Amino acid sequence: LYAHPLWIQSAELGGAFLVSFVVAATAAAAGEVVVAPPKQALSAAAVGASLVAIAAGYGAIRLQAVRDGGGATLRVALVQGNAPNAWRLDVARADDALRAFADATRSATQRRPDLVVWPENAVSFLLAPNPQLGRAVADLVGPDGPPLLVGGPRYAPAGEGRVRFFNSAYLLSPRGDLLAFYDKRRLVPFAEYAPVAHVPGLGWRFDAPGEYTPGATPTVFTQPDRFGVLICFEAIYPELARDLVLAGARLLVNVSNDAWFGTSAGLEQHFAMAVFRAVETRRAVARATNTGITGLVGPSGRILARFPTRVRDAWVVSAPLRDEVTPYTRRGDAFAWLATVAGLLALLGARRRQ
Repeated sequence: LYAHPLWIQSAELGGAFLVSFVVAATAAAAGEVVVAPPKQALSAAAVGASLVAIAAGYGAIRLQAVRDGGGATLRVALVQGNAPNAWRLDVARADDALRAFADATRSATQRRPDLVVWPENAVSFLLAPNPQLGRAVADLVGPDGPPLLVGGPRYAPAGEGRVRFFNSAYLLSPRGDLLAFYDKRRLVPFAEYAPVAHVPGLGWRFDAPGEYTPGATPTVFTQPDRFGVLICFEAIYPELARDLVLAGARLLVNVSNDAWFGTSAGLEQHFAMAVFRAVETRRAVARATNTGITGLVGPSGRILARFPTRVRDAWVVSAPLRDEVTPYTRRGDAFAWLATVAGLLALLGARRRQ
């Protein structure tokens, strides 16, 4: 459904759960039409037709009201380096990966964007607390360019000689100074952390390739405007997008390294999540990835830009900036919880009647 925004506008009311409920209820009604006696089948047909009409009518009204243009925008350069993961994991090829992103960026900065975005893990070395490395990265982009958002690892002291590592997004000034950073809050199980690492007898069986620490709080960057970042599969969690909007974000940026998906359906499925986050929060989602799918989704859920996969390039998009707060942003999954309670009560009532 993500490619058909008419049918998903109700996500601003109850999130993807409400959209799923309408689909499931309509399918159940259609099934009832086939198997039920004529009188019940007629009632089921009326319910199904009503759901379709309401969803389509609401979608049409909201698509007319929610404009993706005509207001304030931020010109964002989305850089797709198309760097093989082997380069990022090989110290000898780390410079090659860095040049891939820098070369793609230079052409984009000539179009004077307000912000340049590199994807998750674009750099494999620690930018903080190493300011000279940040300046070296910024020099590759150019001293007259805009701020640069770049994904990479970060560490912080944890006491007693220990350190904690984070999967982070850094915002660098044109001179390479660190303006702010965000630490990924939802980590990928068995890839970024081992969920059973502390269970006696099991931890050794499930070592994660990288043992990261989850971030504690949402970060809203303030330069060149207020925007929040979702790193990698954080885009599948609507509550993280809600947190950023409630903290004042006018734009959502999703940075990801989807090279791990290869050419599988995972690329499309991950991109689809950005569409639902856009409708739920009425925030544009600008997406920068290593190999694709890079693009821009408007507050309406329309896909405003979608770029080729497996190419090295950079594209400048005009991302709409919004301030309104949707019912779903305020109330979260209230509909889902109410539906769950109603379903349980209905089951209990049916059992008692039996």
